[in-house]
Amino acid sequence: MCAECISSDHYAHDVHKVKDVPTEAILKELQKSTNNLKCQLRKFETYLGCVKGIIKEIKTSAESYCNEVDQKVHNICEAAVKIGKEMKADIQKKCQDEEKRWTTLMDEAKIMLLQLETQIKYASTVSNEGCTIDIVNATKVADFQKLENDRRVLPAITNPRLVEFRSNDIDSLIFSDICLLGEVGYVEEEMFEHSFNINNVGCYWQNSPSETICTQLPFSIGLKVHKPSSSMYLSIILNRFEFGTKSCRGLFTLKLLNKKNDDKSLYNQFYDTFSPGHWREWDDGLSWSKIIDLENGFVNEDGIFTVQAKCSLMLSKF
Repeated sequence: MCAECISSDHYAHDVHKVKDVPTEAILKELQKSTNNLKCQLRKFETYLGCVKGIIKEIKTSAESYCNEVDQKVHNICEAAVKIGKEMKADIQKKCQDEEKRWTTLMDEAKIMLLQLETQIKYASTVSNEGCTIDIVNATKVADFQKLENDRRVLPAITNPRLVEFRSNDIDSLIFSDICLLGEVGYVEEEMFEHSFNINNVGCYWQNSPSETICTQLPFSIGLKVHKPSSSMYLSIILNRFEFGTKSCRGLFTLKLLNKKNDDKSLYNQFYDTFSPGHWREWDDGLSWSKIIDLENGFVNEDGIFTVQAKCSLMLSKF
């Protein structure tokens, strides 16, 4: 501060000359301010690292799923080529069978035609050069031949059984609601859990009182114990709601947490379509005696165990 400011604005303040202020005190204040900035630096570095990780994950997932699409297209093309070859072989077989049937008729007609031409030629030769006996014999043979031909019934000429191929509308197949290749869309994930007391679990379905909302849909966890088989059954439920019917498809995961070692937690994962009131059970029953045994790590000393659910729903409409 200059002398004028000291006298006018800072006359009541404790003022010291710069040269008289201890350097250590200034350095201490600077160090304190620098440490505060370092804390902020670490905070922003961590934030930046998370953002970079997310961007990398987006790019990696895009590349991975593009490769999956390419593989799917390749598989479909291979399957289409194989089906096409089978269809062409079937067409050829049917055509060959029908051609063989008509070829047999053609061969029989050729034989009859040849016999008639031979007989006519012989009769013409005899009439010009033969004796009376040859003429009489040729006449008898010609009459006999005519009688045989009159008795012979020629197969009726019917419409041939022509093979026809009627193609499906490829566009409507590929661009239908359920695409031949698959679906593209954003995935919304939501994880929730609920703890149950082994003393309150019965043989009837018990739903977790809390719900989680995923894509505006209320999900909860259900369980029951079948005492005769000593098996516990878990399920994930899409509860009924009032704002209209809505269904969803996605990947669902149920996890029975092991409190001692997460590697020993039990999982069940499945794809399914849920509509209001629909539930999906764990594929197999879980051993109730194993779960309630404190040594196995699923329950604590108060008899509490926890079930975790994860919903990964495909949002096909952007």
